[in-house]
Amino acid sequence: MHISIKLIPILLLVLLCFGINNAQIRFSESNSKAIQGIPENTQLYRSIFRGYDTPIDIQMSGYVKTDAFWQTRQIVSLQEGNILLLPAEPIYDIYGIDEEAKGAYNIMPIETMMRFDFFGPEMNCMKISGAIEASFWGQTVLSFGNETPNLTINMLVMEHAYFQLDWPTFTFLAGQTTHPLCHDVPDTICYNTGMPITPFSYAPQLRFSYHAHKAELIFAMTSELNWESNGPFNFITQYIRNAIIPNLHAQARIKYNEHVETDFGVDIKKLVPRIATEKNIAVDEHIWSGAAFADIKLDWNPYSLLLKTVWAQNGVDYDLTGGYAVASIDPVTDFRTYTNFSTVSVYMDAKRSGKVEPGIYAGVIKNLGTSKPIIPSITVDDTTTSLVYDFAANTDTVWRISPRLRYNIEPIVIGAEVEYTGTIWGDITPQGTIINRKPAHVVRFEFGFYFYF
Repeated sequence: MHISIKLIPILLLVLLCFGINNAQIRFSESNSKAIQGIPENTQLYRSIFRGYDTPIDIQMSGYVKTDAFWQTRQIVSLQEGNILLLPAEPIYDIYGIDEEAKGAYNIMPIETMMRFDFFGPEMNCMKISGAIEASFWGQTVLSFGNETPNLTINMLVMEHAYFQLDWPTFTFLAGQTTHPLCHDVPDTICYNTGMPITPFSYAPQLRFSYHAHKAELIFAMTSELNWESNGPFNFITQYIRNAIIPNLHAQARIKYNEHVETDFGVDIKKLVPRIATEKNIAVDEHIWSGAAFADIKLDWNPYSLLLKTVWAQNGVDYDLTGGYAVASIDPVTDFRTYTNFSTVSVYMDAKRSGKVEPGIYAGVIKNLGTSKPIIPSITVDDTTTSLVYDFAANTDTVWRISPRLRYNIEPIVIGAEVEYTGTIWGDITPQGTIINRKPAHVVRFEFGFYFYF
C-alpha cells in the first residue's frame, strides 16, 4: 500500500493514536489520483509545519500472525511462552519427580506488527527516510516455568523508531532499531530467532556508516530501553545510563561479490551497578564488558546460508546467557569489584527460497566461566542476597536444532517448525563454571499463520 501525505509522520501517529477526525489526509494508491489534502491555511498546519508543502511518501506494511504451539516441558520464556528460550531447570518433588516435566500449549496473535516507512525530499544529494514499527508484544517480561502471567501482553510496544540521512558514501541513523551486533538474525518460525544462542536486541542508537565499493564501515553509540542489563536492582537501564559512556560498537561488512559477504564486529560497554554502598558510602563502582563476532553469508539464489560466531562478556542485554558477579567486597566500606561471565556461541541458518521454503537453524552456546573468582551471595541478618547478576548463568551449555517449512501463497504464509532445545543446568562454582549438572530438554511443535499487507 502506498500513501502520499503533506504532513510529517508525527502527525500521522497522532491521527492513528487519538483519532483526530477533523484533519483531512491525502491518501493515494500508486495508480490513482490523490484526493483532497490538508488545507495549508489551517491553524494546525501553520503552527506546526510553518508552510512546509513538500509531500512525504509513506509506505505502510506489516503482517497479522497467529502462533499455535505445543511443547513437552515447562520453559524459560518471554511473553508467556511466545518466545522460547530454555527448557526449565529441573525441580524435584518429595518423590523425586521433576515438577517441570509438564507440557503446555498456547495460541497467540501478539507478534502481529505494523510498520510505516517514510521518505522525505532529496536535499543537496541527501536522502531523508525513516521508519516506525510496533507490535502487540507488550513490555518484555521474563518468566521461569509456571509463573505469573505478563499483564502487558496485547499492548502496543515500539520496536523500530528512527530517521536516516543518506549521502552517496555516508549514512547517519538516529533512533531505535536492531543493535548492530544482532543484524542478520535467523529466519525461524518462533520469534526467538535462536535466542539465547543468537544475540538479539533493539537498542536506541546513533549510527554512522561509511560505504565503499565493496565494504561498509559502521560505528555506533547505543543505549538500552526494552533490552536491559541486570544488576543489584534487577533489570533496569540505570546501570548503563550512570556509566555516562554509551555502548560502543564498530563493524566492517565486506561484500566480495553478489554471493559472498563477511562481517566482523567488536563491542564494548561499561556498567555502574551502584553509586552508593549498603553502608551509605558513595562509590565509583563499574565493570567493563566486551563482545566480538564474525560471520559469513552465502547466497546462491534460491539457496542461502548464514554462519556466525559470537564471543561475549555479560551478553544479557543481547539475550545471551551469562552476566556478571561480585568478585570482592571491602568489609569496611562495602565497596565491591565485579567480574564477567564469558560465553561463546556458534550457529547457522540455511534455507531454500521459493513457494515451498524449507529451512533449518542449529546452534550452541557455551559458558566459559569468569576471569576472577566470584562471591555468589552474601548473608546479612539471616537474609541471603544473590551477588550474581545474570540470565541463566547457571547453565553450562545450550543447544538447539529447529527444522522448518514455509508455504508461501501471497499474501498468506503458513509455517511449521519443530524445535528441540537442550540445556545443562547446574550450580555455579567460584570460577563461574558449572557442577552438579542437570540436563533438561524440550521439544516444541509450532505453527505460524501470516497475512502480509
